[in-house]
Amino acid sequence: MAKKSGSDEIFQLIHSLSTEEKGYFKKFAKRYSENGGQLPQLFDAINLQTEYDEEKLKDSFASLAVLKAQLFDQILDSLLLVSNDADYEDGLWKKFKTISVLHQRGLTLRALRINSKVLAIALQSEVFPVYERLLKQRFNIAKQSFTPDEYLKEINDLHANLKVTYTALEKINLYYFCFGSMHALETQFKTGLSKAKLIAQIPELKLLLTEKEEDSFFIVKRNRLNALAKFHYIIGEHQTAQKLLHELLEMEQKLMAKNNPAQRKESYYYTLNGLIYNYYSSNNFKEALKVNEYARSLKFENKELESERDIFYCYNKLILFFEMKDYKAGELFASSGLKEINIESGTKKSPALASILAFKLLFEWINGNFKQLFKTLTLADDVFFNSGKPAFVSDLELMRLLVHLDAGNITIAKRNAKKLIGDKSISFSKDEKKLIRVIIGCTKSNQLESYRKIHHTIAETKSPFKLFNIALLNDILQLRNR
Repeated sequence: MAKKSGSDEIFQLIHSLSTEEKGYFKKFAKRYSENGGQLPQLFDAINLQTEYDEEKLKDSFASLAVLKAQLFDQILDSLLLVSNDADYEDGLWKKFKTISVLHQRGLTLRALRINSKVLAIALQSEVFPVYERLLKQRFNIAKQSFTPDEYLKEINDLHANLKVTYTALEKINLYYFCFGSMHALETQFKTGLSKAKLIAQIPELKLLLTEKEEDSFFIVKRNRLNALAKFHYIIGEHQTAQKLLHELLEMEQKLMAKNNPAQRKESYYYTLNGLIYNYYSSNNFKEALKVNEYARSLKFENKELESERDIFYCYNKLILFFEMKDYKAGELFASSGLKEINIESGTKKSPALASILAFKLLFEWINGNFKQLFKTLTLADDVFFNSGKPAFVSDLELMRLLVHLDAGNITIAKRNAKKLIGDKSISFSKDEKKLIRVIIGCTKSNQLESYRKIHHTIAETKSPFKLFNIALLNDILQLRNR
């Protein structure tokens, strides 16, 4: 057995890495390491060991303890670039604090050396909030430690770099604002908006539509393409939106192939989801299904993202079943999808999971499977309550009232409606309360007239359901009662 001595933490860390992470580390070390030649060699030597053998490593590497410490830090730095956005940015902020501590302790040269390295990483990965603070940090260190000539050079560099940073941040914020505002309007106006009305609602869109593409930063380009695709999607120009999303996907693929840290696999995945929605909105179900299957095949190191991927795969497929009016297949798939996701495994708080359950409810209702429908309504109580979306709870209660009416349970529907009117814990809009009062006034003796009143009340409603869309529920009621 090989003899072991010293700490084997570096061995454990290296052997915990995936093939993708190991490959990325070697490229990272070559680019950023001051000891770029020896560190990859030491990495390979430890990676080949099946058991940690420090004595054998000492025969090949002088100053092994120093190299091990450098290698350990370098691996952690590289992992920042292949982790998810939140972990990655958090890691850069920790480096920022480390630099401040070193400077406070008088270790100025070391602080500047690390600052230069982290500045390069933050710029390459386009994390501009951290990059801005690192630039100002460097200015403060220079002010206290540099000669007048060195300080003047730093000031000039700082001014130029901050100008670039502020321009990029301004554009990112503009595109985010445009995208978010359009999404809010899209939710409010289910029937769509004209180009003129959309621009009148969001004047900032004029800048988005007239700006020439001169951005060198990928994140700026990505946000711009996303916002433009959203704009064309909302006004019904689906082919233009799809073309823009394909352009973005191609750009993201190239950056991922180069291991560019500015591009995350999860953002590529979200772009794919945007393309799926565009395809089914233009009734191109074949392409939507194909892209959805491809999106499902993506692998993530982060288990939460893996779970989210599975949920969105089911959600997207259920939308497609609904759009294709294949309600029987939709009901079967919703049941099998929920079993696969396993809602007892800690995913109950997902709004997307609540949406999958909503589709299951709709399919069971359309198919007249009331026995299973009432079981699903009971299951949905817990999931909707824990979804983090209070509006989902009010939607569910309104749907429950309509289902009871459709099943002929008028007495139960009226009793539940009276309870809801007095329930302060659930927030209903003015129109929703009006609908509940109409349900309270329903009678068994004149059921047809009661249904007519409900349809009329829903048709006049100006506040759509937050989850189901009230017009959709009205269509189901009419479909079920023909």
